[in-house]
Amino acid sequence: MQVQIISLEIVPELNSLTNVVCKVCFSLIEDLGILGPSGLPEKLVIGGNCFLDAPNSAEFSSYDSLTESQVIAWVENTKEFLNVKNRFNDELRLFNLSGLQVKQLPW
Repeated sequence: MQVQIISLEIVPELNSLTNVVCKVCFSLIEDLGILGPSGLPEKLVIGGNCFLDAPNSAEFSSYDSLTESQVIAWVENTKEFLNVKNRFNDELRLFNLSGLQVKQLPW
């Protein structure tokens, strides 16, 4: 499962800190190992978002110095992420157990 950060929403100023990330939109992605009707690999993609607690000045990182791995670590430590991850795993389990297939639309 891959975590992809889609967007960051910021508060311009909070407690004397600038550009504070308050919300992260993300997707969980898994290659299903099959080709779809278009001939491209089919993927399971489920999106979500999480709200972050306001940082204190000691733990604050400026917006320009953030890294993708840092933001992913923040996301993975939220309740919202765990809920999306559980839903993602349920969908993946359903796919693996049922032998679901992707077919062209009949029209």
